[in-house]
Amino acid sequence: MRYIFKAVPAWVLALLLVCCHPKEVQYNRYHNYRFGFEVEYPSFMQKDPPPENGDGFSCHGRGMEIVAYGCQNLNYETGTLLTLQEVVERYTLPTDTFGRTEENVFVHGGIDETGRTYLERIRMCPGSDDGNILEVVKVTYPKRKSDEMGIIAERVIASLVNKPL
Repeated sequence: MRYIFKAVPAWVLALLLVCCHPKEVQYNRYHNYRFGFEVEYPSFMQKDPPPENGDGFSCHGRGMEIVAYGCQNLNYETGTLLTLQEVVERYTLPTDTFGRTEENVFVHGGIDETGRTYLERIRMCPGSDDGNILEVVKVTYPKRKSDEMGIIAERVIASLVNKPL
């Protein structure tokens, strides 16, 4: 069987590349000096005013919102450190459509009650000075923008790293 290919004009290929591939997103880094973690966020987002206690940051843009913070890893009823299973139980939402655990990490996401997509990563930091820190980053965006924003959200939650104070 013989196939015949016609030459495609260069402008058609250029148009297809522009339409099918999102523009390269540039990223900034947020460093939390109180808890010693860093996370990336897209440069098109605007940072919100920081909380007075310095526990994290938030930013927004193009319908996407990012919140990153540190908090105590304590079971306040018993006064002991939370186990990974307790973290999973505490942070799992009724709207979760998936969840997975890795060593000291819980990642989950889904569609919330308002129809927005969310993706959250919670890391236990047993090696921190006092051994009881959770680092959390959560990204939410409109469900209709999942193709565009999903890749960004995954990069943001994967970028959560410890940095020395």
